Amino acid sequence: MALIIKGDEKLFSTTAKLEQIFLLRDEDTGDSRLQVTKEYIRKGYKFTVENSQSELCCLQVLSGEGYCESKKISNTDILFISHDHKTVFVAKADTVILKTTVKDFKRFEKLSNQPSKGIRVINWHDEPVLQSEHDARQRIYIATKNLWGTFAVKGEIIIYPPNTEAPPHFHVGAEHFQYVLSGEGLAVFEDRTVNLQAGDLVYNFENEIHSFKNKSNERFTFVEFFVPGDCETIWTTTEKICTWNPTNKNLKGYQPTRYIPKHIHGEKVDI
Repeated sequence: MALIIKGDEKLFSTTAKLEQIFLLRDEDTGDSRLQVTKEYIRKGYKFTVENSQSELCCLQVLSGEGYCESKKISNTDILFISHDHKTVFVAKADTVILKTTVKDFKRFEKLSNQPSKGIRVINWHDEPVLQSEHDARQRIYIATKNLWGTFAVKGEIIIYPPNTEAPPHFHVGAEHFQYVLSGEGLAVFEDRTVNLQAGDLVYNFENEIHSFKNKSNERFTFVEFFVPGDCETIWTTTEKICTWNPTNKNLKGYQPTRYIPKHIHGEKVDI
């Protein structure tokens, strides 16, 4: 059964420089494959990340901003940190970070593939926007083999404008979670429907039928990560299979940093 972790209204402590909240512990996931935390970092404080040889992670700034290895990191950036790498994020303002860690990632690699060492910064406002063939939903890839150099994880940001929804489906070969960035929506499962809002997290195990709807008047946006990155997507109906078309634009309305061809989610395409 899918896990629903409701967000809290936590405020910064008046004394602590760094606080960590566990949203998802690795033992809660299949084969202890990933972990999700929220990091509350006070302005001027240094947040150290040190990955072992068997783990990699990414940081997404939810609010605030900072620097990592002389690169500015804001809420439009995804910071990928490779295995066997230590780095420091310095908060320029009070900052909240969503940290996703993939455990024992090498079991999900192919042909002894090794991700590039060090860090990578992906500005998702510069990445290609893909448009649903059937409605106004949009998709932006933020973690792929081409971006991160690993098959262990795939990630995307999904935007549901008002009165849009996805068809029911499930995934074979991967587990994944969604973290709501903004707006309100509905998570629909076989046995229940759950109201979601910013700060909530949904964890889907393999083969669990699910879909999302936005019945509000505001955009509903979430980030999701699959572990491993490659999986098969099975649709319960073939009427409106999620097919994504290139818009040849980024969120700013300009030419994106790269091109991604038309595809159906779950297809083995090079993105």
